[in-house]
Amino acid sequence: MAKRLVVMRHAMAVWPDDGSSDHRRPLHPYGLEQARYLGVLLVDSGWIPQAMYCSDATRTRQTCHGLRQVLPGDVAETYLPTLYSGDLQEVVGTIASFPGPLASALVLGHNPTMEHLVRWLAASRQPMSMGTAVLLESLSGDWRELSASPGLWRIMGVLEPDFSAAPSL
Repeated sequence: MAKRLVVMRHAMAVWPDDGSSDHRRPLHPYGLEQARYLGVLLVDSGWIPQAMYCSDATRTRQTCHGLRQVLPGDVAETYLPTLYSGDLQEVVGTIASFPGPLASALVLGHNPTMEHLVRWLAASRQPMSMGTAVLLESLSGDWRELSASPGLWRIMGVLEPDFSAAPSL
């Protein structure tokens, strides 16, 4: 059975002036709109995940919330500290533990780990600015098998935000 995986970097975030930690960085108001728009792009392209696995950082939680506002159905959400602070092998291990019947999932995290993840899964370099989603597909295998070796996934598309409308930061 084919598996689909969306690897996404959080939407546009800001550095607050109040000395907040990196973990607590919020989305910029444009990033809040961007997150909803990315959800629309996922729906329009037919890439609706059955489950979302998101970093537990504020900006990824807000991105996940924006996606949920437009994704149809009941998409399960799981927030994981390893998607914030974990290295590539920890994130690959997270994917390997996805339930077998799950056909499509979204992993939402941070760079450089998300770029490294795409490179591992698809054996292809894909730059990921804030809000980029890489659409991956594998024709067979379970999550554990598909995470065990590099290059078992194909990049089927890339959804990139339009920063021409973004405010100057």
